[in-house]
Amino acid sequence: MTKWCTEAEFLEELSDENIFRNGDIENFLLGERVFWVVSSKGMGKTLLLRYKRKLIEDNQKFAGITIIPRNKMLDYVKLPAFLPQEHLSLMEDKFFWNDLWELSIGLSIFLNISWESFNKAEQDNIIETVKSFEINELIEEFNKKLRYADIYLTRNPSDILVILLSSGIKRLQKIRTKQIQTIYKLYTDYLRSGVYLFIDSFDQALKEKYHDNLEIWIAGQLGLLSAAWNISRHNPHIKIYTSIRQEAWSSFTSDNKMAMLSSILLISYNNNELAEIMNKAVRTYEDKENLKEFLGVEEINNKYIGTKEDSFQYIYRHTIGTPRSLMVIGNALSNKINNSNTKKENISIIRNIVNSSMAEEIATNYLLNEMNIFLDALKTKDQIHDFFKNIPRNVLTYQELRRICSRFNGKKCRNNCIQCNATHPLCELYNIGLLGLVNKKLEDDMFVQSFKKPFEFDWNMRGILPKREHYLIHPALQYQIIKHNPNYKLYKQILIGDALPWKHEYNDLLNKERVRIFVSYSTKDTAIVSRFIDELYKFFDQEGISCDLWIDKWKLRSGRWIPVEIEEGIRQSDLLLLCVSKASLQSKWVEREWRCKFEEELKSGDVKVIPILIGVDHSLLPEILKGKFTRQLPIRYGIQFSKAVQDIATDLSLIYWELNQR
Repeated sequence: MTKWCTEAEFLEELSDENIFRNGDIENFLLGERVFWVVSSKGMGKTLLLRYKRKLIEDNQKFAGITIIPRNKMLDYVKLPAFLPQEHLSLMEDKFFWNDLWELSIGLSIFLNISWESFNKAEQDNIIETVKSFEINELIEEFNKKLRYADIYLTRNPSDILVILLSSGIKRLQKIRTKQIQTIYKLYTDYLRSGVYLFIDSFDQALKEKYHDNLEIWIAGQLGLLSAAWNISRHNPHIKIYTSIRQEAWSSFTSDNKMAMLSSILLISYNNNELAEIMNKAVRTYEDKENLKEFLGVEEINNKYIGTKEDSFQYIYRHTIGTPRSLMVIGNALSNKINNSNTKKENISIIRNIVNSSMAEEIATNYLLNEMNIFLDALKTKDQIHDFFKNIPRNVLTYQELRRICSRFNGKKCRNNCIQCNATHPLCELYNIGLLGLVNKKLEDDMFVQSFKKPFEFDWNMRGILPKREHYLIHPALQYQIIKHNPNYKLYKQILIGDALPWKHEYNDLLNKERVRIFVSYSTKDTAIVSRFIDELYKFFDQEGISCDLWIDKWKLRSGRWIPVEIEEGIRQSDLLLLCVSKASLQSKWVEREWRCKFEEELKSGDVKVIPILIGVDHSLLPEILKGKFTRQLPIRYGIQFSKAVQDIATDLSLIYWELNQR
C-alpha cells in the first residue's frame, strides 16, 4: 500500500482532497491579506504554503506575477555548514536578521524578475549598488543577470542569505549600515509588477545549525517576520509568504504586533477537525471513505472500564494533537490493516501500533527533536530515561510530583518551585502537553481532563504547574515509561485523554488504592524522620503502591490554624505512624496526635496506630501501647536502616490491605 506522507515537503500531489480547510485556513488560501503561517511543529505550515502557491499559479488573475523560488515550490532555507564565529553575538539580535533578510529578499527579487522594463540607467544603478557590497559572488551573479537576462535562472532569498552570512563581520556591518536604504529605494522605485515569495523551514535550519541557542532560533525567525512586514509596507507589489513557529511568535514584542495579527494564520485544530484531517488522509492514501472503513473497526472495547471507545478517539488521545502525529499512526497502520484480518485482529493491531508508534514519535521526535530546544531538564536521552524511572504511576498527586522532581534533581531541589534553580521536568512536561490536569468546568460543575495543546506553549518554564488534586501522564508516554520502570502502575480502569470527563468513580478507585498515613514525630527528630520517609516512599513506589504521608512541613500552609489542620489530617488518615524517641515522648503535640487516632482504634477494633522506635527501648512506650509489636529504626544510615524501613513498609501495606478487605 501507499505510504502515508508525514512530511509535507515530499507530498507529490496537492489537491482539495488532501487539504483540510476551516474558516481561518480558507481565508489564508483564498484571501489576499494573510501571508504568514504560524504554528507549532507538525501542524501543517509547509503543506498550506505549498497549496497557497499552487492556487496562485492556477489562478489566471495572477498570470503576470513573478513567483520565487522559480525552481521549486518553496525556498527551503539551509544554512552553510561553516560560518564565522564572529557572527554569533550578532545572531541573537532580531534586527541583525531583519537587515539580512531585507537585503536577501530584495536582491533575490532583482535576480528573478525580468529586466526588460528597466532602462540602461536603472540597470547600471542596480549593478553599481551590488558592487558597493564588495562581495564578488554577488557581483558575479548580477553581471550574469545583466548579460543573460531571463535565460539564467537565479538565486533564491536563502541563497543570498548564505552569501551574506559567509562574509566577514566588518563587511557585513558596513552593508547593514549603508546599503539597506539603497535596496529599499531600488525595489520601491523600480519594481512595478507583482512578486510573490515563499520561504519555509527557517526554524529548522536555525535549529540544525544552532541547536542549543534558543536566542538565535527566536531572533532569526522574528527577523524574517519583521523583514517581510517592512518590505510589504514599502512596496505592496511584494507579497512574502513564510512560516514561523508559534513559540517564536509568542515571544515577539513590537509596537506593530497587533497590526501584524491581521496578516497571520495561527493554526489550531479541534477534535472534530483532526478527525476530518484523518479521514481526508484515508481517502488519499487508502482509497477508503473514512477511517472506520479503513480500520474495519468502529469502536475499540475497553475491558477494564467496560466501555467502547470510538476508534478515532482512541487514536487521538494517544497523540499530541497534531496532524503529523495522526499521519505517523496512519502510516504505521497502513501495512498492517487488511481485509483478511478479523475484527479482533485489527483491534489488537491498532492497540499495538498506536502505543508503539506514538511512544517512539514522542520519545525520539517530539522530545529530542521538535521541542528539544525549549527544554532544560529533558534535553537528552539519558535525562528522559532517568526521569521516566522516577514516575511510579499514571495518575499522580501533587506530593508525588514533588518527590519525582526531588529525586530527579537531588539536593538542588527546593520546596518553592518558583524560586528553585534546579531543573523543572514536570513543568516542561506540562508545558508541552504530556502532563495533564483535572480541572473543574465552571459552567456545569463537572470535572474534565486537560492537556495543553501545541498552540498553548508558555515561555515561563518554572513554577507554571497549577496545584491540583490529580495529575495525569499522557497515554503516549506509557509504553516508554514501562520500558524504563517495570514497577510503573497503570490504572487501566481510568480512561485518560484530553477533554475526557473525570468521573466520580475514578476518585473512589484512587482513594481505595491510596494509603494515607499521618506521621507523628518531634521536630527535634526531623533529620532522621525525613530520611525514613524518603526510604519509605521509595519502597511504596517500587511496589506500585500509592501513598500519601501527612507531614506537617509538607501539609501546613501559612495563615491556617495548626490544631485544626492537624486534626483534619489525622481524621483523613488510614493509619498513624508514631515515631517514638526521647524527644517525642516528651512532646505534648505528639501525645495529642497519637491518642486522637488511638481512640478510633479502640472504637473500630482495627489497627490505627503503629509505633516505631528510634533510639529508645520498648519499655519506654506509653503503658497503653506496650502490648503492640514494634520495630526498631536504627539511628545510623546504612544497610540495617534500609532493611528496617522495608520491614516497616511491608507491615504498613499489609495492615492497610487487611483494612480494605473488610
